[in-house]
Amino acid sequence: RGARWVVQLRRAGVRHLAGHVVRRALSDTQLEAIEISALGTAKQSERITCDALTIGYGLVPGTDITRLLRARHVYAAQRGGWIAARDENMRTSVAGLYLAGDGGGISGAVAAELEGRLAALAVLKDLDRLSPSAHAGATALLRQQHARAVRFGGAMAELMATRPALHQAIPRDCIVCRCEDVPRSEIDAAIDAGARDVNQLKAWTRAGMGPCQGKMCGEAVAELVAARIGTREMVGSFTVRPPLRPLPIEDLIGRFDYGDIPIPKPAPL
Repeated sequence: RGARWVVQLRRAGVRHLAGHVVRRALSDTQLEAIEISALGTAKQSERITCDALTIGYGLVPGTDITRLLRARHVYAAQRGGWIAARDENMRTSVAGLYLAGDGGGISGAVAAELEGRLAALAVLKDLDRLSPSAHAGATALLRQQHARAVRFGGAMAELMATRPALHQAIPRDCIVCRCEDVPRSEIDAAIDAGARDVNQLKAWTRAGMGPCQGKMCGEAVAELVAARIGTREMVGSFTVRPPLRPLPIEDLIGRFDYGDIPIPKPAPL
């Protein structure tokens, strides 16, 4: 599908610029133009007249639940960041807790479905409802299919991963945490004053304390601290607080598609 989309864009005459970043959005009352330039270079910015701008910075594994349940996590940049550690049968470090999907690493929808089947078979085996030999036979083909899916999904995740230069290009007056209105200058000042992990910085600046609980700014904050302190493992991740995403039970059952999911209004700034 991706290759088909690229062909359609090229046929329509749409430019594709790799390794570029949006530096500024220019507007009085509504968007009029943007300025872009090559990332990591001093090349002069190019202005593009436009009336719409969409920005995406890749995917991040959802680990709120596994972190609340105190499962062991590891940092794997090529898999999207912090992920819950698990074995080949999708068991986490917490007894009785199994994990399928991108919380164990960005691998795509196909891999997630296969992981769900592997996890279900592991549950049956652990409950003595499936013998070891029957489990081995039932999972053999699934493991082969999963390995192929993970190779492809992992390659896509690596392509979408943000580059360190992107975070370092954030201007000092740029708002990093939109919920609490925290610019990069305040984050740098907190690091200068001695903040050595993201939760210490959170306490000093309020970055990550807003309605989104760091889901929008967490990666940028962690990368800015890690660039000064050492590694992402050293700076950790924001502490998770319940409730995660409270939903009525009727929203979780029945048949629905992505188009049926209501999109809430943005939190007031």
